[in-house]
Amino acid sequence: MENASKALLMAAGVFLVMLILALVIFAWGKFSDYQNAKDSLVDIEDTAKFNEQFTHYDRDDVQGYEILSLANQVIDYNRRRADVGQNNEKYNPIKLVVTLNNDNKKFSYDENNLLINSNEYTISSTVNTFDEIIAEGARIERTYGSNVSQISKLISLLFSDEVKNDENKKANAVKKFNSLSKTKVTNYNELLGYKNDIYKYYEYMQFKKGVFNCENLTYDNSTGRVNNMKFTFSGKIY
Repeated sequence: MENASKALLMAAGVFLVMLILALVIFAWGKFSDYQNAKDSLVDIEDTAKFNEQFTHYDRDDVQGYEILSLANQVIDYNRRRADVGQNNEKYNPIKLVVTLNNDNKKFSYDENNLLINSNEYTISSTVNTFDEIIAEGARIERTYGSNVSQISKLISLLFSDEVKNDENKKANAVKKFNSLSKTKVTNYNELLGYKNDIYKYYEYMQFKKGVFNCENLTYDNSTGRVNNMKFTFSGKIY
């Protein structure tokens, strides 16, 4: 009788251990499911937050200054991707294509002096193909000061044939230029030496006011993140 009682106690103990083990395994499974669901939710939220940076541009009234800002965002992202390694699936590069629809001359005042001389700009790595345009705009701003945009609006007053053939108008052009520019000139011939810069900045400003349509925005099939954007110049300038 005593042996039977001990056997029952042992069996009960084994059953209790097995029950506890089963409960632990069940609880662990539920915790893992919860953790996976939590991680999945975090990934979804991260992806949505990431995409918000770029879906903002998915419209038909994007201006040129926004295109330049977007190009910097894409470059910054692609550079960070390079820093974390090529095999990190969350950091697949973004490709940005901007097509001017063969209308790039619409930005210029003089077709023989083009700052924007390509019909298409593509960013798919860590190189910003707009760098030359941005750098030239920044250089001209440093040279002539904060009023350079006002100077660029006065091209006809400064450089038209009518001005070149009138001494009084040439003197007035020099005076007007000096009143706005950080860099000063002493005569009209010296002012002519800065004509190319003024023309280029005019073109730069026109590009920034240009209207672009988002033709394509796609997402990576594995991560759900934006990976491709294409814009086309509408031919309009605000």
